[in-house]
Amino acid sequence: EQKGERLVVVHTQKMAKSPKEVIEHLRQAGLPNLWVPAPDSFLEVEEIPVLGTGKLDLKGVADLAKQKFCCHR
Repeated sequence: EQKGERLVVVHTQKMAKSPKEVIEHLRQAGLPNLWVPAPDSFLEVEEIPVLGTGKLDLKGVADLAKQKFCCHR
């Protein structure tokens, strides 16, 4: 939070578990709080961006997350 960063889960289809169930599972697994997303940090998209090579487009994913969760500066 100090740097204005936020963990966001970008996924393509309805999840079998609710965000709250996913969070509880991650906590029970012993993950640090820094690696556990907030319940309002889940973003469903039609497609995960990929590059022409078929690799994950990290900038494209970050841009999707920023559009949904970031304040416009």
